[in-house]
Amino acid sequence: MSGPKGYAWEVAQEELRRQAAVSNARARIAMLRDEARAVCAALAAWGDVRTAPERPSIAASASSADAGEALASFEATVAALRDDLGHRERAAVAARLISSIPETVAGSIALDWTSAKAETTGASQRTAGSAADTTMELADVVPLLSQVDDETLRERWMGNALAATGSSALAGLCREVRGHLVQQRRVAAFRQRCARVIEGIADIASPQADAARRMLHSAVDESGLAEGASAARRARAAWERHAARQHVITQTAAVLAELGHTVDEGFVVDALEGDFVIAGTADPRYGLQLRFTDRGQMLTNTVALAESADPGADRQAEESECEALGELSRRLGESRIELVRTHAVAPGVVAMERRVRPATTRESERRRRSRSEGTIR
Repeated sequence: MSGPKGYAWEVAQEELRRQAAVSNARARIAMLRDEARAVCAALAAWGDVRTAPERPSIAASASSADAGEALASFEATVAALRDDLGHRERAAVAARLISSIPETVAGSIALDWTSAKAETTGASQRTAGSAADTTMELADVVPLLSQVDDETLRERWMGNALAATGSSALAGLCREVRGHLVQQRRVAAFRQRCARVIEGIADIASPQADAARRMLHSAVDESGLAEGASAARRARAAWERHAARQHVITQTAAVLAELGHTVDEGFVVDALEGDFVIAGTADPRYGLQLRFTDRGQMLTNTVALAESADPGADRQAEESECEALGELSRRLGESRIELVRTHAVAPGVVAMERRVRPATTRESERRRRSRSEGTIR
């Protein structure tokens, strides 16, 4: 049977997800590379000159596992740089705080920045039964305050510590600061969870993904995170549908070219826009017209590109394109794209559409020019 036809496509999602994993890993690595450069520049300001790590190369054909491994390794490298910078910054904060303490006390405070948590030599060596020494209690406050991110709050608390008149007041201040640090870590962990969801859509450029990113950036509680994560999943699903459609279109264009059809440079672009596109056939009087819908359908029909009507030639062209479509379906199947025919019309039931190629080409060019200029069609 020939004449107008419709097909539904089914694409093997494994390949598309592999491509998405590679794309996402590349996007994340590019962002991490920029961060690594900024961190190295900040370390250089402390006299610690480092060379930013080289960005790992991920081949387009890489597996999801290989892409994930390369990303995880690079993330660990950048995280180590980030930790080194954090230690130096906290040490600098501690040094500034110590400078405001009387010399007799400041000399007893020895901070160890070899780990993420600062420890104090002077305070850790005191036993519970030692005599209360108000000034020595400052050795407990400094490492805590050096971890406070809010500079205004940190300076206010340091002022309170210096003005404290007894060890009980300092002990109370330490409890307050520790409580703040617990909350600060909770907020940091929450923001990290939001960041992980954002990283999962780093490769997606769409209004839906942008909206999801805004929601996650502004989230302040579990409800906000859940809503942002749901929006991110919807953006990913929409992007996968778009990717599947784009894959079908590009593979169809490639196969048609292999079958001897003429596929111009605007074929894929116009098809992605939802326009009707025409692939030229061996007989210049006819073409194969296709449209790829957002609902996962490919619509086809043979069209005449000449003004004169020849019913016999029309029928022969439709029969020829019917054979071409059968081969198209077979070859797409080899690329793991299955075409399922949804409808077909016998020749002669519907009059062949007549399209004059010059006019069609001009219309296609007008549309592409309008898109490039940002105008509305």
